[in-house]
Amino acid sequence: MRVPSTLAIDFSFIRTVLSHAAAVHGIEVSAENVRLARIALKHLDLIGKGNERDRRPTQDELDELIEYTESNPQQFIPLGRIIRFAVATAMQQQEICRIEWTDVDMQKNGQDSRPQGPATQGWESSNDPPAKFHWLRCMAV
Repeated sequence: MRVPSTLAIDFSFIRTVLSHAAAVHGIEVSAENVRLARIALKHLDLIGKGNERDRRPTQDELDELIEYTESNPQQFIPLGRIIRFAVATAMQQQEICRIEWTDVDMQKNGQDSRPQGPATQGWESSNDPPAKFHWLRCMAV
């Protein structure tokens, strides 16, 4: 059985595909039925938001995840390093993915110039990056 939050994501993708087909390819299709189905499913509590997570993974769980990603010969993205970086900085996925090389100043031990979001709020008033960005030194490729 699918979780309500997963169904919400699935419906979002379906609606996007239908809207794209109509707007870009001129296919006569309406996303209205998807919207109506979503309303009905929400009313039946079959679709909805995900539960907020209230626990952090244990070190053993992190180690197992990192080992799995690093031992996969088909995995070319350095997920182990990314996981370590995410845990060390408490940055969200979208914050990590927005980092650009122009944001990095290795002389200052990390990221510079562009605040990323909740994890870096309050940084705007200082030119020095938070100490947590020392991990960027380990991420240099």
